[in-house]
Amino acid sequence: MAKIFGLLTTAASIFIALLSISLFNFKVHSLTILFIIPAGSLALGGLAAFGYYHRVMKMGKKLVKTHYLFGVILALITMVGIEYGEYMITYVSADNVVNHRLQGEHISNYSLNDSNEPLTFKNYYSNKLDNSSVSISSRSNVNGGLTFETGRTMSTFNLVVQGLGFILGSLFGGSLLSDSKNHCQSCQRAYLKEHELFEIDEVDYDSIMVDLNKSIHDDNVYRFSDRIQQQKQIDNELCENIRYNFKIGQCPKCQEGYLIIRHNKIKDDGTYEEVLEQRKVTYLSRGIVADTLKTIGNTEKGSSVHF
Repeated sequence: MAKIFGLLTTAASIFIALLSISLFNFKVHSLTILFIIPAGSLALGGLAAFGYYHRVMKMGKKLVKTHYLFGVILALITMVGIEYGEYMITYVSADNVVNHRLQGEHISNYSLNDSNEPLTFKNYYSNKLDNSSVSISSRSNVNGGLTFETGRTMSTFNLVVQGLGFILGSLFGGSLLSDSKNHCQSCQRAYLKEHELFEIDEVDYDSIMVDLNKSIHDDNVYRFSDRIQQQKQIDNELCENIRYNFKIGQCPKCQEGYLIIRHNKIKDDGTYEEVLEQRKVTYLSRGIVADTLKTIGNTEKGSSVHF
């Protein structure tokens, strides 16, 4: 089932690229930043593998090397599919203008130069590599734009860069999806369902952790839930100073639970991002988890639970 979802998002990625070519004559997959960062292929590669990764995680499985390998295969299928799709929608109009809107005769009805050999995908693409060009324009639009031929060497280099973009896009996509999740360390079969506890300022962190760690060490169910309850009742105005986010996570398969602490840092633009290497996931006894979740449910009736 996960592979089917992966093929669907792969098809969607190919469709988006071909639609852009057909409507705007713009190749999304060839979009680069500073001529070397393959932004377009990164995005399309990530989209291609998204459905597969998402479904694997919905099944409770942790993303491993074999999943990433299949994601790379989907990204490369997307790359080939776009190139072949472009060939399939390349037509020549009655006034000998090449277009991608299915107007006129298909390019395969024509031959290359003076030969009688029809333009198959293979020789069409080979000729495309030999005769590719790059257009650049002045940011001020004073001097107009320039178009120059790249030749096979440069075209091959661009192709390699695009290929790396598709591959890295699929890998980054899976990493972004899984980095925010916590997988059960006990049964290794599911991602934890996370329930919001509270958020605190950095100055309160040490004192709270002393209490919680002692409760966890002693397996003191009531002390742990009481400390959580006390903290939740404190009306902290932390909009500008939140540094730590506390959640309790429970595995939907084996019911084991964990205390999850995310450390957030403020960025230059005023928003927060998690410092992944400082995330703490601590095992909790089932008694502590059950009592804490019961306490949350009793004190927050009608409120939503954050997963």
